[in-house]
Amino acid sequence: MPTNKNELVLAAINIVKPTRGIKGHVISGTCLGEGKGVEEIFVEELWKHYGENVARNSEMTYSRNIRLLFEKKYVNRDILILCDILTTAYIDDKPVNCDDLLDVCYESLNDDGCIILKENFKKFDSSLLGKINKQIQECYLVRFHEMNQIRYSIHTEGNFLDIFWILTKEDKSFTHKKIFQFFKFVEEYRILKADVKSFSGKEFFHFIDYNEKEHWELLDRFDNLRPGAKMLQVGYTNLHLQTVVRYRNNLVLVSPYCETIVDSILYNHKAKDNRIFYRLANFHVHNFPVNCYDLIFVPNFLHYNSNYERFFDNAYTALKFGGEISITCLVLGPGNYNEEFDGMIKFYRLFIKKEREIKEMMENVGFKDIVIERLTDMLSVKVKKIVDHETITFTHKKATFLNNYINSRHIEFIYFYGKKV
Repeated sequence: MPTNKNELVLAAINIVKPTRGIKGHVISGTCLGEGKGVEEIFVEELWKHYGENVARNSEMTYSRNIRLLFEKKYVNRDILILCDILTTAYIDDKPVNCDDLLDVCYESLNDDGCIILKENFKKFDSSLLGKINKQIQECYLVRFHEMNQIRYSIHTEGNFLDIFWILTKEDKSFTHKKIFQFFKFVEEYRILKADVKSFSGKEFFHFIDYNEKEHWELLDRFDNLRPGAKMLQVGYTNLHLQTVVRYRNNLVLVSPYCETIVDSILYNHKAKDNRIFYRLANFHVHNFPVNCYDLIFVPNFLHYNSNYERFFDNAYTALKFGGEISITCLVLGPGNYNEEFDGMIKFYRLFIKKEREIKEMMENVGFKDIVIERLTDMLSVKVKKIVDHETITFTHKKATFLNNYINSRHIEFIYFYGKKV
């Protein structure tokens, strides 16, 4: 099994994807463990994945002194890996400001440089993970890619709270906006970037979920969902923990919804089910591993993705041969579209395609045995129940929006299935 050092190095170089020699630096507030040093692992992984020339011309340095970073001793770096800096500072009662830390990283990195920020929350109050994650989301200097759990810590220590973030240096067209009035900047950023920073609180549209019977009926359609099968779920459902108990499969759950992922990680740290692994991800830039999964389940989520072609290409690549994909999503119905409908779609940041367009994209990347089924009646019952019984809240307004446009046949709810053969 790769060590925690391998996981961090691989996460960084797979974002940078070097074609030339690169420079990196690691700063750690704690010992990174026995075995090979991170400098040696860095060169080995570059050699293995990017070739001899890149490896020979690359350099990784290591220190335990965070002050040297603030003193600008490490500049023009392509990669910075920071380990347990924030949590160690809390233990020493000398907290490091997360914004200040990301600011000095920004100044130390080359354009498109990568930051890996790892923190071990095992010994801390559960609120600290949410607090630091929120600070990272709100930093305009970095582009958020993923928040991951260290698999090595899960399998060797039963520690589900060893967490790392993958960030890259934000492009200057956004960072210069700090001169703007703050709220104007945030609104422009959210509209234009529409990544995990938007998927929280009242702005999150995803409230459609399945009851137990509906959930199992959808998953039972998979041929390959058996003990030990590797399943990727893109989008959140409440029954994901029950899924690994029922089918005894392994599950990676990817979602951009900060609160639910953080809460799930904290819960599973107590439950200790190492068959399930959580990833908070910006789906617009996220790439899945190649030939890795037996199944991909995408419940009610595809309609948030601005680039369907990229998603299907990634999904097809991530599946093993014989692998299956199952999707439920909103699609455009045959209703007469108007400016009001178009405005509501943009307001809720939905990217809705026609059924035939989605089928063609699935066929174009190589999916076979495609099955399509309308589930609009099921969704209609759910949203009408919310409209009739929920008090006037943002959720009620979203349900009313869906209810109106389902009835006018502007929106349908469709199940898609395909196989990689």
